[in-house]
Amino acid sequence: MFEWTTEKIEFLKNNFYTMKRKELYNALGCTEYEYERKRQLLGLSKQRGTQKKCSEELRDYIWENYQKMTQKEIGDVFGICKSSIGRYMREMGLTGMGEDDENEYVEGDWQKFVDRVRKKYGLTKTTVAERR
Repeated sequence: MFEWTTEKIEFLKNNFYTMKRKELYNALGCTEYEYERKRQLLGLSKQRGTQKKCSEELRDYIWENYQKMTQKEIGDVFGICKSSIGRYMREMGLTGMGEDDENEYVEGDWQKFVDRVRKKYGLTKTTVAERR
């Protein structure tokens, strides 16, 4: 039987909202059943309304960078998964780079990416160049 130490419980609480379920139980070295049982006993749930709130620091960072960085890149800075960043952005009423935009950006087709963003937001080439 798996032994839940204070350190392991704290790890679970501190990482529950930022790591995937499988990543958590693998990192803890327990079975999926042991993980689920402890999660329920601790009252941890990812249901709507119980998720961790976006910090003011993260909110400011998203606001400053959502058009320049992908959701994954923003998440990597704070150690938060891409889907959480997307949820925070929706809560803030923001739309960042779409998946097509991210793919072009990652693949290095910079000019195509800039043209798409420029057209999407009705920006001039000068405006886009200034934001670089």
